[in-house]
Amino acid sequence: MTSSQQPALGAARLLLTIAAVAVGFAAADTYVVVLALPEMMASVGLNLDQLQRAAPIVSGFLLGYIAMLPLIGRIADLRGRIPVLVGSLVIFSIGSLVTAASYDLTTMVVGRFLQGMGGGGLVPATLALVADIWSAEKRGLPLGVVGAVQELGSVVGPLYGAVVLSVSTWHTIFWLNLAVG
Repeated sequence: MTSSQQPALGAARLLLTIAAVAVGFAAADTYVVVLALPEMMASVGLNLDQLQRAAPIVSGFLLGYIAMLPLIGRIADLRGRIPVLVGSLVIFSIGSLVTAASYDLTTMVVGRFLQGMGGGGLVPATLALVADIWSAEKRGLPLGVVGAVQELGSVVGPLYGAVVLSVSTWHTIFWLNLAVG
């Protein structure tokens, strides 16, 4: 963005808040399955002694996430930060929908992979957006906010999962993601 295209401080903070919340939810979804995994396994016919067969539920998300990290920055350079952020949220939401509606392991893993792709797209696009909006002298705090929210999401994920599981099923965790996306 050129200086004439940079948003006012209030708009910049709003963009940062929205993008950081999205990054936080994606980070939370990395670990939200920790407590839900036994219930998710049972719903697709896996016993606890078959944990190795359920590993792709977790690793599928992580694979999608890391696959996007090196790619999305360039795409955001070409297409724009905000369209890439919106697209990443759409992919994350589609992944949440697929995961929530899944009743077999393959569909569940595909949903988690899509969630990871969407989540992985949020981080580089958000960091690039911060670099566009704030000058080098002023971007330390907003970059710190993004990093802190990402790590907070990782801590909150299992707690969020526990709260939802105390009142509902594992499916609800992923249905609730649609409200955020």
